[in-house]
Amino acid sequence: MASLVALLHSEPSGTQDRTVAADQVIAFEIATVKPSPAEIRSWKMEFTLDGFTAQGVTIKEVVQEAYDAYEEGRIAGGPTWLGSDRFDIEAKMDSDAVGDLRKLSLAQRRTALQRLLAERFRLTVHHENRELSVYALYAAPKGVKLKPTASEETLGKNDIEGYDGFVKRISHGFLEVEDITVSGFAQLLATVLHKPVVDSTRIPGKFDLALHWTPDDAAMPGFGRPGRKPVDTTWPALPAALREELGFGYQT
Repeated sequence: MASLVALLHSEPSGTQDRTVAADQVIAFEIATVKPSPAEIRSWKMEFTLDGFTAQGVTIKEVVQEAYDAYEEGRIAGGPTWLGSDRFDIEAKMDSDAVGDLRKLSLAQRRTALQRLLAERFRLTVHHENRELSVYALYAAPKGVKLKPTASEETLGKNDIEGYDGFVKRISHGFLEVEDITVSGFAQLLATVLHKPVVDSTRIPGKFDLALHWTPDDAAMPGFGRPGRKPVDTTWPALPAALREELGFGYQT
């Protein structure tokens, strides 16, 4: 699979911002970025209608969101602290400057996040194509076990064009997500498997999903902070959990 890879560099403060699209209007008016308190272990990251909020995240995770590149192999380079130091981020847009915020697409919001990364962390990015191996997500022989999202249960994320799913709860070995497509779930799964996951099911619609599993390694990154043990280690390993709880499998 030929995949776009973002190569990161942290430059001196005088470096020109090369990550911003031509539309300079799409930017956050105000933003605060500060180190996460050591005693707080919560994690969240999402776009809101008027901005972006994150807690306990690494800058590498923010880069993955900003460039829609969640798989481990698609981000390379940059200083080591990008994947270790954790930050709290709150960013807001000026509704007078960008018009009706509901009309901003997810792609436009990601442009604003790219600009924030360039301004606050002096990150520059260039892209190249590389061959990456992938997993294919498929429906298990006994069929999938999916709960369709009822229209009255959606959380308003559809107000943002291009938004696929809302991660309600997340920890090491547990995921609960609402209003997501199977393709969107495959993308989340890629962050655990450290390899791109392609949806081969072609199942339409949006669903509310919950998945419990015991990671192979207690320090395994993805879906929560490394080193945090799952609350209940009696859950099956990821392949069995996918099959038993959701009716999915994956293969190379």
